[in-house]
This record gives sequence, structure tokens and C-alpha cells, in this order.
Amino acid sequence: VDLYEDFVPWCQRSDIIQHHPDGSFEAELEIGFKFLIESYVSHVVVDKPKLIKTTAKKSTIFEHLINIWEFSPGPTPGTCHVYFLVDFKFQSPLYRQVASMFFKEVVSRLVSSFTDRCRL
Repeated sequence: VDLYEDFVPWCQRSDIIQHHPDGSFEAELEIGFKFLIESYVSHVVVDKPKLIKTTAKKSTIFEHLINIWEFSPGPTPGTCHVYFLVDFKFQSPLYRQVASMFFKEVVSRLVSSFTDRCRL
């Protein structure tokens, strides 16, 4: 998470702001897209090597945001299958309209940024 700003499109700042005893943590991300710049805090649960789940909390941007990555062994050593789910709704009608216009491009670039990062 601390390195998201280095490779995730539109992420201008990313910080882990609190660690919990159960291994979960709170992360703050600042996202900028053209003239729109916002930040939000997510609760992140990690169950290595199977699952990453993020849920936005205390957000003025999202009515809800949940992001799930599930990993299962692939057909050959060193590979895996990835199940990815993102479900969100912006509070702002303007943001909802912008997101609907660019949704496919945004998802494609986000997934590519993570798969490219995995290849490093």
C-alpha cells in the first residue's frame, strides 16, 4: 500500500496510517483524476496468501467501496488464479457520471498496473 503511489494510476499518495493486532490495517489513499482530487481511508484485511479485502470507511467520496482479491494456485508452479471484485458507489452524482463514462478504461488500467507490478 505504501508503494501504490509509485504504480497505481491516479494514486497521488498512499499511506498505512494504523496497524491492528489481528494484522489488518487502515490505509489512506489520495486519488487524483484531472481536476478531481479526493482522499479516503480503507480498512484492509490480509489473509496471506489467499485474500486481500479492502472496505472504505469514513468516506465522503463513497457510499460504499469494497475491493476483494482472492488467490488460488495456478496450473504450474509460480502461477496463480486471481478473482477480483470491486463494488462501489460514489456519493456525488458528478463522480458517478464521470465514473460511468470511463469505467472500462479505469478498471483496465488498474488491473494492468497490478499485473505489471507482479511481474517485477
